Amino acid sequence: MAALGLLLWTLALSVHGSRADIILTQSPTVESVSVGGSVTLNCRASSSVGIYLAWYLQKPGESPKLLFSSVGSRVSGTPSRFTDGGLKMQEITTVSNGMSVHSHSDTDPYKNLP
Repeated sequence: MAALGLLLWTLALSVHGSRADIILTQSPTVESVSVGGSVTLNCRASSSVGIYLAWYLQKPGESPKLLFSSVGSRVSGTPSRFTDGGLKMQEITTVSNGMSVHSHSDTDPYKNLP
C-alpha cells in the first residue's frame, strides 16, 4: 500500500496573560502512514498553555483544517476517527498525547480504528 503523508501541527489559541515565547514542539513533525494504519502525535509546550491547545490537519496542497479548538473540544465536522488524548502534566510542561490519525482520504476504508 502506498504511504499517505500527513502533516498535523498545533497552535496555542486564546492564551491569556503574559505567555510570550511559548515554544510548541510536535513529534513526529510529519508522519507517513499506510491506509488503515494509525499514528500517535505528541505536542509539548515549553510552559503551561492550560486547555488552549488546538489541533489542525493540513493535507498536501490544502489549507489547514481545525480539528480540535481546545483540549477535548472537537470541532463540528471532525471525523470520529480523530481523537484528542487530553492533557497530562509533567512538572511544568504541558503535554497533549494521543491524537490518532488514520488515512487522510475520506473514501478509503478504515481499519484498526481505536
